[in-house]
Amino acid sequence: MPTEDIPRLAQDVLERGYDGENIRKVAGLVAPSYFDLQPLKNGFLKELGITQPLSKRDAGLLLARLIADGIAKGLIPP
Repeated sequence: MPTEDIPRLAQDVLERGYDGENIRKVAGLVAPSYFDLQPLKNGFLKELGITQPLSKRDAGLLLARLIADGIAKGLIPP
C-alpha cells in the first residue's frame, strides 16, 4: 500500500470508532512519506488494539480487510 493512502486508512478506522492521538495524526497527514509515518506506527497500532507484532500473514489480512472496507465505503479508490 502506498504511504500516501495510509491517511485514508486512518480516517476509515476513525469512522469505525477507533480513536487516539496517533490515529488522528496519521489521518491528518497529506501525502506522507515512510519517514513521516515511522514515528507514529507503534502508537497507531496500539490504539487499534494491536499490542503484539503481527506475522506478515496477519498484517496482510488486517490491511486487506481495512482496504476492502474503505473501497466499499468509497473512501479509497479501487
